[in-house]
Amino acid sequence: MSLRLFSWNINGLGSYRQSLKAKSNEDLVESIALTQVPSIVCLQEVKCRRDKIVREELTKVQSRRAFHATASRSGYSGVSVFTPILFSPVWAHEGFEIDSKSPFTHLRMALQAVLDSGFDTKELRAFSDEGRATFSDHSLFILINAYFPNASPDETDRFEYKQRFQSAIKIIIQTLTYACNRNIILVGDLNICHKPIDHCDPGNNVRENKLDAFGETASRKWLDSILHADDSEPLLVDLFRKFWPDRTGAFTCWNTLIDARRANFGTRIDYILVSPALLPWFASCNILPDVMGSDHCPVEALFREKHPESGVALSDALGLTDSNFSVESIPYGCAELWEEVAGKGRQTSLKSWIRPPTAVSTATPETSIVAHEVELQSVTGQKRGILETESEIQQSESVIQCIPASLGRTVSDIGREANQFAQSVLNAAKKQKPAATIPSNINKKTGAAKTQSSIASFFKKPAGEIKLNIDAPQSIPETRTISEAELVAFKPIPDVPTEGKEESISAWKTLMKRPETPKCYHLEAAKEFRVNKAGPNQGRYFYLCARPVGPSDAKPINVEDSDVVMAAGASASEGVQLKRSRSVTEFRCNYFQWKKQLR
Repeated sequence: MSLRLFSWNINGLGSYRQSLKAKSNEDLVESIALTQVPSIVCLQEVKCRRDKIVREELTKVQSRRAFHATASRSGYSGVSVFTPILFSPVWAHEGFEIDSKSPFTHLRMALQAVLDSGFDTKELRAFSDEGRATFSDHSLFILINAYFPNASPDETDRFEYKQRFQSAIKIIIQTLTYACNRNIILVGDLNICHKPIDHCDPGNNVRENKLDAFGETASRKWLDSILHADDSEPLLVDLFRKFWPDRTGAFTCWNTLIDARRANFGTRIDYILVSPALLPWFASCNILPDVMGSDHCPVEALFREKHPESGVALSDALGLTDSNFSVESIPYGCAELWEEVAGKGRQTSLKSWIRPPTAVSTATPETSIVAHEVELQSVTGQKRGILETESEIQQSESVIQCIPASLGRTVSDIGREANQFAQSVLNAAKKQKPAATIPSNINKKTGAAKTQSSIASFFKKPAGEIKLNIDAPQSIPETRTISEAELVAFKPIPDVPTEGKEESISAWKTLMKRPETPKCYHLEAAKEFRVNKAGPNQGRYFYLCARPVGPSDAKPINVEDSDVVMAAGASASEGVQLKRSRSVTEFRCNYFQWKKQLR
């Protein structure tokens, strides 16, 4: 039985679902997995809080188990794992805090080792609050699905947070490997570009960060310590580079703001790292740059059905034939076991509060006594005692039949029902015995004269209004002939002269004409951009070369010195000319022009 491991930074499950218009969660997960081969789907940057996962019914997807690490902050971070039911883990764990109830003893040992190494519970809780990792035990290996923080040295607090996160992950891997003798698979967005071959412009990266060498950053040194060892085998192996050691242009992330994907101007920061002992189990590993839907692309690895040396079947190594394994069992840590989904803390839906009342054939003695002892206040201010007329009693009993007969009613429930019943009987009494006529300007409740006019008074016709009887015969005045003197007084107005009208229209069209799009140094139409960053230029528009960004050391296009282009926005009278730069390449040139100058 084959199995596929699939990892992808989805950059927001909600936006991906909206673009895909998936009809069900099963369709959504299958569209992400891209194949019918059984796949363990690991997602990063899901950006769904716990309440949204419950609301979207992502705690259980048909034919799959779901495991989530959610962030407390909305629209941020979060990782998820979806496994076929047959390939469910033995148990799983969310975050970095120790769960004393969890049967995941090896992970408890690893997390305790983190605390013993100088971390405190507050730090581990901070990692958990951002939903950055899930841990699951699959017998053959322990899977870590992680989304590493990204921060530059200039961001002091976040950079320290990033380094501490990396250190905690390394301690966990070391403890599980050496102390627990377990194999590890680490997948996800590590936010680390390891080697120059993994970067689109390594030389410029060294210059911008003022490095002595490409690998001199703290994050790259950390990854070196994971993937390389001087006197022993490494903790983990970069599976993609194991199959493709010299492949260039193999990137997994691109900057969408500069349209970098079109020119494959990116970095490789998404990985599948495995313990050396697991290498024989894998038949291939690859990246999928043609898969769209995010600023990252997926990474996949395919397991062999049998170990090439021992001949052990993958199903046996995963414990799928164990007599204790049941397809129907739900592993510890699965989202289906969340309290709000299956436990006593489950939140009731709005529908449960809107139910039709249960009809009662006869009134109970208690409600009858309460009903007949209610005193009613008539609209005239006089009090009445117990209901006397037979018709009133019949009406009250018909009202009682509409009261729900709930077995577990409280005192407040009975009181509320009695009040509702009393109001119903009062309405019935009003219909049978209407109150005496009260002047319209007297308040029925207080008896005082009204001082404010009603809205109807504004629509009354004023006194003395003349009514027109359209049915009465109307007198038509006699016609007469207009004299020449009167005709002189009504001379026709001469036409407006049309001289210069066309020129005026043309001038207005020129004034209102949209300015032509300037051309960059490639003599191609430039692309319009807007400044979104806060500052004095926020909101202004400008033009850049429309070509995608490329490496800084790209070879220039052959250009003659005589080639000149007019500067955008400059008139011929100003005589502003620029020589076309010799450094123009097939990628974006350094052309820049504001669309509209500030006044």
